[in-house]
Amino acid sequence: MLFANFQKPTVIQSISWPIALSGRDMVSIAKTGSGKTFAFILPAIVHTISQPPRGHQKSPSVLVLLPTRELAQQVEEVAKDYCRVTDLSITCLFGGAPKAAQARDLERGVDIIIATPGRLMDFLEIGKTDLRRCTYLVLDEADRMLDMGFEPQIRKVVSQIRPDRQTLMFSATWPKDVRKLAMDFLTDAAHLNVGSLELSANHNITQIVEIIDESNKQQRLMAILSDIMNKEPMSTPTDNYKGNAWRNNSQVRISRSSDGRFEDCKTIIFVETKRKADDLTRWMRRDGWPALCIHGDKGQSERDWALSEFRSGKTPILLATDVAARGLGKLLYLRCFESIICFLGLSEFGGWTTCCTRKFIDKGFICYGFSCHTTQLPQLDYKVTHLRIQSYVNLNSDVDDIKYVINFDYSNNSEDYVHRIGRTGRRDKTGVAYTFFTYANAPKAKDLIKVLEEANQSIPPELHQMAKDNFNGGRG
Repeated sequence: MLFANFQKPTVIQSISWPIALSGRDMVSIAKTGSGKTFAFILPAIVHTISQPPRGHQKSPSVLVLLPTRELAQQVEEVAKDYCRVTDLSITCLFGGAPKAAQARDLERGVDIIIATPGRLMDFLEIGKTDLRRCTYLVLDEADRMLDMGFEPQIRKVVSQIRPDRQTLMFSATWPKDVRKLAMDFLTDAAHLNVGSLELSANHNITQIVEIIDESNKQQRLMAILSDIMNKEPMSTPTDNYKGNAWRNNSQVRISRSSDGRFEDCKTIIFVETKRKADDLTRWMRRDGWPALCIHGDKGQSERDWALSEFRSGKTPILLATDVAARGLGKLLYLRCFESIICFLGLSEFGGWTTCCTRKFIDKGFICYGFSCHTTQLPQLDYKVTHLRIQSYVNLNSDVDDIKYVINFDYSNNSEDYVHRIGRTGRRDKTGVAYTFFTYANAPKAKDLIKVLEEANQSIPPELHQMAKDNFNGGRG
């Protein structure tokens, strides 16, 4: 396990902790990579410890719902280390894995369940568990769960949880369907936002959009990868459509470290279909490129192995469908707890001392401290409960050193585009995202332009023309 010293909370953690620990419902809108997993895990542990002993009851105190098994496993890794030192039990429920082991955990009874909606409903329907004791509900990646069609299952699950529960909803975007869900499930919620409420990409990412014919995509992909692996200046799009402009791997010198790992060139390539992911990976490996792929039809062990190879740097190119747009692996690790203390402030967090001061000014709540951010949250009238941690928290990020994202196929919508490119530029690092945009994608040009404009990115004139032509065509 590789550890990196935790120096200070992120913005979303600084704002979320006092609200979540107060017992209040909360909606948090934050970009991918903002540290929101840690924002709800710490309050979840505190909440669970404060509940009456579970005894022989099987029902959990905490339920976290997420869209994919990768994200579920990632959150479980965060929580497991906390649970180990606080003597809490946890299980992770997701499809694509045998039910037997998951069912045994439920039969023994658990304090915390991390689950995808479909697999959880399977167990609820056969009576393997119930949610009568659940008083802390987290809906993580709410926008993604709705995009994937999980709303019916989410509503069925929530209908089985007591109405006086605490509910936390986290989302990267704030569309109408997510707002409706929040209105139905949350009561008097605090609304927190880090960044714009409009769809926005991480400003640490350089977005390069190339207008291209479908038939030229592979050729251009090889040119970009050759440049990445050789650490040469990026070639311009017009240089690579003439003759044999790209070099196959037999002519490419790829930079490796002394232990055989690739340096500073981790790249995710997003494609539209599982078949294309397999075909393109096979074609690239045949030519010697260090590439693997993951998608929903891959077995769990194969996906775990591919992610491990990618995370370690042994295989720096990962092809994926949108299964990898969010959540690629382990996120956070905790060394140890000393004690849980209720007080107005946070004391001794990783050797870094600060405090959170409550002040009411002009009917507003000012939260000072944490990562030196000052945020006004209107009408918050509550006590603040904090967690005191001895020693320090260590961070091993969810593949946070991805340098490049290549959208070989453009995504179904601009929301998915933002989440795809959000795999790079994490933890305040910079990244580069290439996007191949064909004339078949023209109906999506207007939305893409909005994302590029918001992030002050260069916009190809052809993209503007596409948006104009598509608008005129629609009007005609």
